Amino acid sequence: MKEGQIGVLIYTFNRIDDAKINMEIIRNVWASNILLQDIPLVHAFNGEKEWWPEKYLEDELIMLENTGHFTGAAELMDGGIDIFHKKYPNISHVVVIASDTWIMKPDYLTSVIQEMEGQKKYLATCGWVDAVTKLKVWRDTATDFFIVDLKWAVKNKMFPLRYGEYLDSYSEVFHLLSMTIYLEQVVLLRFRQALVRDIGPLQSETLVDEILIQFIYLLEEREPITVYHPIYERRMYCPILGLIGHHDPVAKQKVLKTYPIIEGEQVRKFLFSTDLSYYNNNFIVSSFSKTK
Repeated sequence: MKEGQIGVLIYTFNRIDDAKINMEIIRNVWASNILLQDIPLVHAFNGEKEWWPEKYLEDELIMLENTGHFTGAAELMDGGIDIFHKKYPNISHVVVIASDTWIMKPDYLTSVIQEMEGQKKYLATCGWVDAVTKLKVWRDTATDFFIVDLKWAVKNKMFPLRYGEYLDSYSEVFHLLSMTIYLEQVVLLRFRQALVRDIGPLQSETLVDEILIQFIYLLEEREPITVYHPIYERRMYCPILGLIGHHDPVAKQKVLKTYPIIEGEQVRKFLFSTDLSYYNNNFIVSSFSKTK
């Protein structure tokens, strides 16, 4: 892997402070790894224009209309991948992360991408709900953080995801069965379809899952992300990856303080604030808005 081959796509709706801190982490913490210095950063945003009136630390800012939770997020990913494909021909892999998902260990990222290249794997991810290490039982895949082989994904039409188109095509069935179609499911669907396009006709459709797992770099360190026992619980912090994904700012601040103090105006403001009610313009309601 050569310097300059990696790009990062951040997608944001209303987690404004999360996004700014994420960018400061990328520009400062990630830059400790030579392969991630001056990394092209594309920011796809579909919140109100006054929330993000101009670029912060991103190279490219895409402003889209918000067409809904999952539809909007899918369109942000599609828009960002399209920019990388058209404007950054040297990019081999794109790290896709939600604005509220911070990665504090850049060496982990580059090691994963190097292994993806060596093992000819096109997607680095893991299951989202009740994850196990056999892909045939996955129903969905993590979308808050994944890494994709850009050229392979575009060539084999993993992107655009066309989430809205899929939802419209089968809307009567989904309404009849009272089904919610999650973005995490559609991302896995598009990867399956792309893989079949790439490897050609199969002797049997039952072989897809068995073949699929061979081309995914499994981020086992994250599993399980979400489980039901007996209520829904999501693991917000993964120390091995240095992945911090809390929605509650107090919990997030507590974890970030365990890392060496890093540069960045918004990072410093966040770390040393005793009142976090300002965070994300208080969009994300928390009963713990004040630190103890």
